[in-house]
Amino acid sequence: MSDRINRRATITQFHKAWHPPCEIFKHLKHEGVKRSTVYGIIKRYSEASSVSDKKKKLAIQLSVSRSSIRRAFKIDLGHRPIRRGTCNIRTNQQKKNRVRRCRALFQRHGGESYKNILFTDEKIFTVEEKFNRQNDRIYVKRTSDIPITQRSSKRAHHLESVMV
Repeated sequence: MSDRINRRATITQFHKAWHPPCEIFKHLKHEGVKRSTVYGIIKRYSEASSVSDKKKKLAIQLSVSRSSIRRAFKIDLGHRPIRRGTCNIRTNQQKKNRVRRCRALFQRHGGESYKNILFTDEKIFTVEEKFNRQNDRIYVKRTSDIPITQRSSKRAHHLESVMV
């Protein structure tokens, strides 16, 4: 294990000293290092995939703890982690269709005719009770203390529903 870590450190040191990967391979070939290993380690090092990896490297370089680096990011720089959201990807054709449909809708209902449009909301409510095995608990001393109707949740394949 330490041999692998030493190899990784050696390859990254050569890379930091601006040696090309082919030259690094020539230097370490006699130690049994494969060309793919050199390129893989350099790729992983270059693409420090996340900010936490960069923080870890910075902490090692400055000889301080990671919590100090985290504190500096948070308090001194005012940075905070934000969870990335998701969004839909639209193709060029979808964008063109959207513009075309919006223009047609505007022509059809532009001016004062939009006041004659009635929007309705409909919602389907299921009659079946919600059940989550992890959260639904009943605290009793004996099972016989629970009424029979509340011992289990009933499930159906075709749910009864009401539209309102």
